[in-house]
Amino acid sequence: MADATLLTIPVAYNAGGRTGGLNLDDEPLGFQGAFSPYMKNMVVESTRLRKRQGYSRLGTGAAMSGIGMALVSYTDAQNTMHLIAFTTTSAYEYNSSTDAWDDISEAEDPWTGDSDNQFRTTVATDTTAFSQNGGSALLVVNNVDDVKYYEGKSSTTFLTLTHSFPSFSSCIDIVEFWNHLMFLGYTDTATRCRTYAFAGLSNVDDWTSATSGLATLTDTTGAIQRGVKLGSDLII
Repeated sequence: MADATLLTIPVAYNAGGRTGGLNLDDEPLGFQGAFSPYMKNMVVESTRLRKRQGYSRLGTGAAMSGIGMALVSYTDAQNTMHLIAFTTTSAYEYNSSTDAWDDISEAEDPWTGDSDNQFRTTVATDTTAFSQNGGSALLVVNNVDDVKYYEGKSSTTFLTLTHSFPSFSSCIDIVEFWNHLMFLGYTDTATRCRTYAFAGLSNVDDWTSATSGLATLTDTTGAIQRGVKLGSDLII
């Protein structure tokens, strides 16, 4: 192995608090380019370098079916955290006791989208619809299939959400905002790419009462892409 060669590196000139030009009188030392340390997966801590441990596989067992799409951390109403991996066709929950990924997909009605259909999630509250584990659930959409939900109770799976939205088939995003479940950029009898609908207060199955409704964005030339909560506001 060849010996590392040290190089002289000009540094910025500082006089009276002002920086400008190069101070060629100071000669800090550095490694020649070929011997410069590769900093990927390196951590600098208190002027010392240490190698990051890198990546390792999380979970054992058989490979997941479908193409990986999203990894979501969901905390249920009982304060239990669930790490869920979504593929184009299935959902898996990490089981820390067995170090395996348990299939929690809805067996009778799997997802049918492809890698272009992003998964979007929200946590919604409805004590009537979600009675298995404290009154809330993780809801997911992929702009192809109907809404599915998961309450997080042991030995349960994702299920298709029962709701009375007329002719609903899919939406590009789903958000619960101020206790109203919202479908953004939804499709019913046609694609409503600039329209959002919101359910009644704390009732995911109410799309007709006075506290529900819909609106179309008339001041945009593009389609709704997603909704993001920012403080007390919703950015669409």
